[in-house]
Amino acid sequence: MDKIILKKLDYIYFLFFFTGVIFFSFLRIQIFFLLIFFLISFYVFSAKPEYLIFFYIVLLPTNGIIDKEHFLFSFLGLKQIVAVFSGAYLYGLYKNDKKFIPDDNFQLASKTVGNLILLFILYNVYTYFKNAYWGLQEYDYIIAFNKSANNIIMYFPLFQLSRLMALPKLNKTVSRAIIFGIANMIIFTFISPQLSLLGIKSVGTQMYEFDQSSFSRYVGVTADGDSNTMGVFFVLCIGFFLNQINNYSKSTVFILIGLCLVGVALSGSRTAFFSLVVIIFLFFTNDKKSKKKFQLSAIFVLFTVISFPLWSLLIDRLALATDQLNTESDSNRIGKWLLYFDFILSNPITFLAGTNNELKIGWGDVFYSAHNMYIQILYNAGLFFVLMFVRNYYKIIIAWRKIKTSKNIYYIMMPFLFLTFFVSDMGIFYYFIVFLFLIIAQEKPIQNKQITNWVNPVNV
Repeated sequence: MDKIILKKLDYIYFLFFFTGVIFFSFLRIQIFFLLIFFLISFYVFSAKPEYLIFFYIVLLPTNGIIDKEHFLFSFLGLKQIVAVFSGAYLYGLYKNDKKFIPDDNFQLASKTVGNLILLFILYNVYTYFKNAYWGLQEYDYIIAFNKSANNIIMYFPLFQLSRLMALPKLNKTVSRAIIFGIANMIIFTFISPQLSLLGIKSVGTQMYEFDQSSFSRYVGVTADGDSNTMGVFFVLCIGFFLNQINNYSKSTVFILIGLCLVGVALSGSRTAFFSLVVIIFLFFTNDKKSKKKFQLSAIFVLFTVISFPLWSLLIDRLALATDQLNTESDSNRIGKWLLYFDFILSNPITFLAGTNNELKIGWGDVFYSAHNMYIQILYNAGLFFVLMFVRNYYKIIIAWRKIKTSKNIYYIMMPFLFLTFFVSDMGIFYYFIVFLFLIIAQEKPIQNKQITNWVNPVNV
């Protein structure tokens, strides 16, 4: 694949978005920015539709940045606006006449990734309506319907991308947008203590909390997760760049790898640290280019030394890692896993359809998190969904091997599996899927065949 070159218009659109959201949020008039963003998205839809995909990818790993109470018409936030327009654009592409199709191996990979997205949506929708039926977590059918509709709208473009990533121009647009999406997450992470002062939506990053010695883990604007999710997100990005050094400017890759490394330190996440160690080990034992190893070693050492004071919390938490093995406590991960297993075994219907009762654990509050995505899926929706997720992971690896790409899928699979094994949140899912697209689709997957109902990549 040709080297990805960032365009001037990329910088212009990103600067408009970033400065606009900061400025209007600080003035507490976010609704005006949403109105401007809606009108610009409408214009882009007719004039430069590929930039709808650009915005979609940039916003995908975020929590939407603007809080729901400031939404346009009470239901349109940044992510919803761009999802509606980009979904319509991608659906239009897919419905065009097809003159080229991917080769058989790519079709298998594309279908497998698409099935994983559909499974993710189906799992969420099922859980919402099941909870409404049993009255769990204060759900009713209106809440279930609204959350389901939002879920489908938000991830319909992602599903369409899984079917269209063979298109060269679309592939390059996503590849460029990834750079700005990661940069956006890095910037918001670094200013985590100021987010509430700026009127930006964040979880647990109020300034007064950072003044207390007991709270210093950053979370930025991470979607559907916490500091652990954010930390592993940055590890996932490092794994992606280890695969993509030759596809981007080396200076861009090295700088972003270094900044992602700092993001891991700010997260204070042991899960992120161990997944980082694993992908570094995989890289140095699998990559045969000594020059690349030397360059990356220098980057890792340089940015670790520069940011060393930021690693103190993570180092302190690593010293306490063995506490997670205490089976007599319900405040650590193994303790919570055992609580969930005891609950599930005493409520066998959970294996079939998910729980019809609530397991409430926590410190004075109610927590529904098992700190393991697969236990959480079993608790919410039953064993069938767990097996389907595992089956899809296996099929993705099989499809990757058939394509015979030089890219190493384990650089992104391992951080994803680490996080999902120790955290229930699914915020890591979104860029994991996009990275899968790019690893699979950058191997010249298109073959000439006249066939109906496939997008013509020449016109895209």
